[in-house]
Amino acid sequence: MADRILNVGLVGGGRGAFIVNPHQKAIHFDGTRRVTAGALFPDPAIALEEAANWPYPIKGYGSYDEMIQDQARLPESQKLDYI
Repeated sequence: MADRILNVGLVGGGRGAFIVNPHQKAIHFDGTRRVTAGALFPDPAIALEEAANWPYPIKGYGSYDEMIQDQARLPESQKLDYI
């Protein structure tokens, strides 16, 4: 088990996508992981809107490329552990 809660990024799952709810529940199931970022829709404006409307604060990105590039610049303790 990790010494800290792992940070997870999501790609897709915006605009009422069914699959996001089961994935989010699975990620949070045992308290070892949390969604902290997402590129949630192919249209960048909608992706950012969906992230802003997430049930709790996450970092929204207009694309998965943008998410990966931004994450590469963060300190290790703040980076996503997986996407």
